[in-house]
Amino acid sequence: MFRWLDLSTKMREKRFVRTASLAILNLHASERIADPDLRGRPLYEKIASKYLNITNAEARDVVERARKSFAVWPYERDLKLRDVARYIIVNQYIETHGVDGTAGNHFQQTICKIIAKTL
Repeated sequence: MFRWLDLSTKMREKRFVRTASLAILNLHASERIADPDLRGRPLYEKIASKYLNITNAEARDVVERARKSFAVWPYERDLKLRDVARYIIVNQYIETHGVDGTAGNHFQQTICKIIAKTL
């Protein structure tokens, strides 16, 4: 019984991550089509603003938190769409499904299958 619940939870999480990753990737594509010169943080802020339906200032905060969470530690590197997507998706999942010690452990794998590391 326990293994079935664990499997069911993982399937629900993967479905959530897959759906959210595809939505973020679609926003990325539509924003790049609308403004091909938009790149990096300004692009990620626009995506976060639209995906989360938040203000530009709130989107800047989200992107900055994503940078601090994934692009500074363990070594500093450029922020990527994957980083922003992972930050948004994990936090959104926790907010909508409650905090669980195992939530998000395999989110990165699913996100990486959908969002290329070059974005």
